Amino acid sequence: MNVILYMRSLMNEVGLTQWTIEKSNEECPKDSLAQIHHTELQHAYLTLSLDFWKQDSVDQKMTLLHEMCHIPMWSLSFMVDGMRQGLKRNMRKSWKRPLEDGEECVVEFFARALARFLPLPGHLCEMDGCIDRDCSHSSPASP
Repeated sequence: MNVILYMRSLMNEVGLTQWTIEKSNEECPKDSLAQIHHTELQHAYLTLSLDFWKQDSVDQKMTLLHEMCHIPMWSLSFMVDGMRQGLKRNMRKSWKRPLEDGEECVVEFFARALARFLPLPGHLCEMDGCIDRDCSHSSPASP
């Protein structure tokens, strides 16, 4: 199944139907399996690392749920970033990490809470339009 179609199915299950999501071709940061980018209100791009494709379906699901849980946090993150920019330079650095860590804790809590109720992805691939839950398309990390 195409990873974006799976992500959309998760979003539909939790009521994030007003959001659209697309796969980004940007490179994922080296310390991340995936990253979500909010470019405008109710639109996001998902970036995946090559290591994402090496995970089993349970870990892929948790990674995608974690990124999905960042979506409703968009406006709060935007507001916090704006507040941080208003701080003096020396205070900005001291607040950056606690604010980011706080957001990550909330996102991870909701991802784990939702995981019990949402389906595993089966085989995920990058092929556009693939709806086969157990497709045989290769992923970027496959031989």
